[in-house]
Amino acid sequence: MLKKSKRIIFSYGYGANQINLDAEIKSENPLSIKLFEGGAKSLPKTESDLVVNLKDPLHGEVLLSALVYSVDSDDLLTLRPLGNREMRQFVRVNAWLDICHEETGNDNSELDLDAFVEPELGKSIPELNRAQMKILAQTEEASEAVLYLIEAVQALDQKIEAMAAMTRELIDRSCNTSLSRQQVSISGSGLRFEAAAPYEIGSKVNLRIRFSKRLNSEVVAQAEVMRVDSPIPSEGQKPSYGIACKFVKIREIDREQIISFAVQKQREAIRRLRAKEKY
Repeated sequence: MLKKSKRIIFSYGYGANQINLDAEIKSENPLSIKLFEGGAKSLPKTESDLVVNLKDPLHGEVLLSALVYSVDSDDLLTLRPLGNREMRQFVRVNAWLDICHEETGNDNSELDLDAFVEPELGKSIPELNRAQMKILAQTEEASEAVLYLIEAVQALDQKIEAMAAMTRELIDRSCNTSLSRQQVSISGSGLRFEAAAPYEIGSKVNLRIRFSKRLNSEVVAQAEVMRVDSPIPSEGQKPSYGIACKFVKIREIDREQIISFAVQKQREAIRRLRAKEKY
């Protein structure tokens, strides 16, 4: 998949801050690439553990997530792949998340993803204390007017947050299964979670995954059950089955959110590991 001389897109960052550069595979073992556009000068100077994605230039598919190991003067980068040597398509991480899951059987019923999307209300405005407000005002004459406007905007932002919370509550009531917090294994291609009863392999599962209580941090998707792990007896607890499934219907913006979450978790794990090695 990643052969020598193959042209790729070298990508790092998230959302509006994502940077995409043209590159070419120079060697497979160790994995190294040559940047064409912008070169190594465009890489963030303060980032010690830069996690990047190598993408297919035609379809934008993530071929591999990796850590930048070294950069030389000729814009040649040596990378350390994240994940197994077969270079899994997406980074997979274990994390505690709020999820709900509902088996729908083997029928071809389609999940209406748009029915669960929160309204686009824009970015939240950061909270400012009065000292910070006065700094923004800059002059004593303008401070009172500026303070009034900032306080009015913050009050409006709080109302928007309250509206979003009401929307989430209505969504929760519309689901047959409520959200519960559990440790899952997640990537851009699928999810493994625990269930009290086994699901049928090949059946469809409607999923809701909440990353945080912030606006637009919830993913709704339909998945297909690929594997069911036998329960492990645990003293004092009910047995649970491991359900591994792949996404079959998901919005690309939601998949990107999952990928960004997984890469961030991977980066945090690398930093913790390096901190332990240092001390």
